[in-house]
Amino acid sequence: MERVPAWITSAARCLLNFIYKLFDAVCPRGNYVVFLSRQTSTPSYDFAAIGEALEKRGYRCVYLVKKLKTSNVIPYAFFALKSLYWLARCRVCILDRYNPLVSMIDFKCEDCPTQEGGEGARHLEFPCEPVVVQIWHAFGAFKKFGYQSIGTREGHSESIAREFGIHRNYSWILCTGEGARKAYAEAFSYPLDRIVALGRPEYDKLLMLTEKKRVQDRGAGGAGKAGIIIAPTLRKDCHSSHPLRRLYDSGALSALDPIADIRWSFHPLDDRKDAPGAVNEGLLAADYVVTDYSSIVYEAWILNKKVLFYAEDIDEYIESPGLFSNPIEICPSLVATNEGELVEKVSRWISGGDYPQNELDRFVSGMVDERLSNAAESIALFVEEVSTIR
Repeated sequence: MERVPAWITSAARCLLNFIYKLFDAVCPRGNYVVFLSRQTSTPSYDFAAIGEALEKRGYRCVYLVKKLKTSNVIPYAFFALKSLYWLARCRVCILDRYNPLVSMIDFKCEDCPTQEGGEGARHLEFPCEPVVVQIWHAFGAFKKFGYQSIGTREGHSESIAREFGIHRNYSWILCTGEGARKAYAEAFSYPLDRIVALGRPEYDKLLMLTEKKRVQDRGAGGAGKAGIIIAPTLRKDCHSSHPLRRLYDSGALSALDPIADIRWSFHPLDDRKDAPGAVNEGLLAADYVVTDYSSIVYEAWILNKKVLFYAEDIDEYIESPGLFSNPIEICPSLVATNEGELVEKVSRWISGGDYPQNELDRFVSGMVDERLSNAAESIALFVEEVSTIR
């Protein structure tokens, strides 16, 4: 996020709150659930599945999703106005990412004491009109983000975090496993009690895709080259190193061409594309996943893919933005720190060498709870409970 003069941020906050309070004063609040996203123009599978479950419980769902681009600033202003109207009318707002339209509003909040695990947490206001639920778009917690990376090159500055109220105004934050709760509490700077492990509908979708792929593989009888998808994480700062991008530009992995079909999948925000939070389609067909520090590792594990971490710049990355889970410490056999290691390990596994699945299981452990299936219904029940408690 680029530096914006403080007076502009302050003026924007005042304007947003004036418009919101005007709508709040004249519009009755109804049994609506608003799904709000600024990173995609199409509702994610998570949004659609949760919305369907909520509608069965009598809620009316409104999907407000629009990718913010420099080319659509004026249309986005009207979208923001529409969003403020529905924020004033709904009982619940569900997010999939940080959204300044929510963080900069002064909502009515619960009157409650500091909760367990709240020591050091910046956010101790929990909106009740509307209740705001953050369903973060990633499985697990691999790299540090949010307040874990404040002040680093890849993170926000302290002044930006303060002026925009980054990650302010969540009533509850949902994650996919007990092992992610502590990381999320730190990243969002909330009390631990406000982080709830309920899973994501995307997990149930991935399980269905895994079974479908298994049936297809049995029918195909399968020979041919191995499929490899290479999925770098998003590098926000233009001065950060990008080892996988260098490998792509140099064509350095051509040594794998005789035994593998390689597909590159850079983070969609790298190319200013929509980031819907759904599984990468190329991942479904792949046998192997190579990444540096992307949370795609969790989707790959659910889909029974073999993963290799390319960590050439891990010392630098530990400094900025930081790692919550360090693959060199947890699963060293799955790490390559240079091109030669990458080619050697992948070639060996493709040729029949034993893949250390136990190390990948250890890396993912706790981040994705396999018991949290049927997440859409669980989340709908949770939303119903927290939106009726006053």
